[in-house]
Amino acid sequence: MPFEQSKLRHLRTLRFRLAVWNAAVVLITTLVTLLGIREGVRYTLVQESDQLLSEDGREIELALKNFKGAESKLLHDQLDRKDEGHAQHKWFVQLIDRSDGVLFQTQHAPPELTDVRSQRETPRTLGEWRYVDRPIDSINIRVGSSLQLIQADIRRIDRLVALAAGLV
Repeated sequence: MPFEQSKLRHLRTLRFRLAVWNAAVVLITTLVTLLGIREGVRYTLVQESDQLLSEDGREIELALKNFKGAESKLLHDQLDRKDEGHAQHKWFVQLIDRSDGVLFQTQHAPPELTDVRSQRETPRTLGEWRYVDRPIDSINIRVGSSLQLIQADIRRIDRLVALAAGLV
């Protein structure tokens, strides 16, 4: 019994309580920092994706002017080639008229976006898809891609955060 009491007495000391508080503060600070870094990386990846989609929309706008309209077979072939070249991102394009009817879409265009009304040039997310609408003249250019690669990167970061937190 005296041995058990001496063990408990040690847990009641100010030194022990301060050590526990110190460890808790270090652990919480580390977790908050790691989660902040994770969210910063996620935000940056999404912003970079949005920038690329906006640039693609501008490129397609220039191609529309060059090929004289949305019905051009050469334009459709060029967009289909780009769709195939970016298959791992599930990149897609939809050319939509003012009444929200789809004039053309590439192979990877998600069916759930076909009925979504055209918006202004604000990047949007629907499910696993990120897209930007670019209204010009009588049509709307919708360019988008899947968020799967970004989500895979975030899952890798989550594993590293969990490992780091475990080590701390």
